[in-house]
Amino acid sequence: MKIHKPYTSIWQPSVLAIVLLVTSCDLFTNIDNLFDPEHPDFRNPETLLFSGPAEGEIVQSNTVIFSWEHADSVYHIDTSSTSNVSDRIEYSYRLTGRNWSTWESGESLWYSPFTHWQYDNSTGIHSLTLGPLEDGPQLFEVRMKYPTGVFEYNWPMRSFSIDAMEGTALMISPMQTYIDSAEAFYAHVRVLDAVDLMGINLKLQYDPSMLHIREYTLMDDSLDFLLQSHADNLNDFVFITHDSLAGTFDLSIGIAGGNFTGVNGSGALVQFTFDHIGERGNTTIEILDESTLRDINNTTTLNATGDGHVTVW
Repeated sequence: MKIHKPYTSIWQPSVLAIVLLVTSCDLFTNIDNLFDPEHPDFRNPETLLFSGPAEGEIVQSNTVIFSWEHADSVYHIDTSSTSNVSDRIEYSYRLTGRNWSTWESGESLWYSPFTHWQYDNSTGIHSLTLGPLEDGPQLFEVRMKYPTGVFEYNWPMRSFSIDAMEGTALMISPMQTYIDSAEAFYAHVRVLDAVDLMGINLKLQYDPSMLHIREYTLMDDSLDFLLQSHADNLNDFVFITHDSLAGTFDLSIGIAGGNFTGVNGSGALVQFTFDHIGERGNTTIEILDESTLRDINNTTTLNATGDGHVTVW
C-alpha cells in the first residue's frame, strides 16, 4: 500500500525571498535599464570626441580620423559581461552642413559594408575616417541616441580647415559625399589657385550604372570667376560633350578678349546634378589625366586633381 505524504512546496518563504531578490537584482542590472531615465544609474547621452583635428586646426592632409565614446564610464565596456551597453548606443554624424548619416550602433557596424566607420567591441570606441576632403573650412558633428529613443541635444562639434593641395588644381567639390539610395546630389568642379588662366579642358569619368547626370550648368559665380579678364564672348568658347552611356563629360573653355591678364584665384566652373540609379556602395567621379589648365602663354599649369567620392547608404 502506498502512503501519500502531504504535498510540500519547495518554495518556502525564505527561499522565495532569496529567489525574488536575485531576480530583482538581475532585472535591476539588465542592460536595457541603463537606457531608461528611471534607472538610478541613468546618464543623459553625451558624446566624448577625444581625437581628431583640434578646434581651429589647419590640417595638411585631406584625410582625417575622429574617435569618440560615451562620456560617462557607466556606459563603457564591461569585460565581465557578454552583452555590453556601448554596443547598442547609436551615433550619427555629418560634415560641413551635409545630411546626417544613418544611425549606426556598434552592433550594426559589425555587419556594415562600410570600412570608413569602425567600432572596437573590446573598447567601445568608434573611429571614423573622412576623406579625401577638399581644401577649406570644415565642420564635423556627431550625436548620440539610446535604443530607447533618448537623444543627445548638445552634441560636440569640431571646426578645422584642410590645406592639402599645392599649386593650381582641379577638384570635385565636395570630394566626399554621402547619400541615401535613389537620392539626388550636387557636385561642383572648382579651380584652385589659378594664375593667368586662359584655357580649360575638363574630362570627367563616372560609373553610368550607378550615377546619372540630370543636368549641368555654368553658375553665376562661375561666370563671375571666369570673366575677371572682362571677356565678353565667353559663351562662344565653351564646348561640352556628354556621353551618358559611357559616363564621360568633356568641357572646354577658352577665355578670350578683355585685358589679356587671364583669371587668377579660385572659383567654380560647373555644377552637376547627379541621380543615384544603381546599387548601394561606393563610386568615384574621376577627373581624368587628360584634363588641362593653360595660362596666357599656353603653358600647362595644372598641378593636382581631386576626385569626388560618393558613398550610397
